[in-house]
Amino acid sequence: DLYADKRVKDENVQAFANFFTQLVTAAAKEVRQGLSERLGASDSLPPELARALANDEIAIARPVIAASPLLNDDDLLALLAKESTDHRLLVALRPGLGAKIAEAILDAGEPLLMTALASNVHAQLPEGGFERLVEASEKFSSLRLPLTRHPALTETLAKRLYQWVGDTLREQLCARY
Repeated sequence: DLYADKRVKDENVQAFANFFTQLVTAAAKEVRQGLSERLGASDSLPPELARALANDEIAIARPVIAASPLLNDDDLLALLAKESTDHRLLVALRPGLGAKIAEAILDAGEPLLMTALASNVHAQLPEGGFERLVEASEKFSSLRLPLTRHPALTETLAKRLYQWVGDTLREQLCARY
């Protein structure tokens, strides 16, 4: 309640944050999950606690990874590097995903994460990132449908994509362009 209502006084913030983070990380799964669901999108949690919850088991981590403004690019890169496939998938689907993280996903070349990235119309792709997704769709068919529907698909890239999609997606591309 203190964090939800932002009632912690400035002079006590760091001491309370340290205590609260230790308390929560030692708490039962149900307590951590409830906190994550209630405050996962909040900017009033201690950043250390947001990171701890994001690295917890997926049911607890989901609300924090999906919406916490406290997770920075370094935090998201760490999740991509060391956490489960479910954690990494949530990172790729995160609204407003930055170009640095999108580039790391493209560099990893994992079809599932690339497909999630292609489905994330709010992700900021690095320079040439969309072209890389279209090129990868020749090898990974799971990319084709989200790319066909993506608002950033240009006519030039649609022509490339057209070469290796099936009849249904070809019809969609022709109707769109």
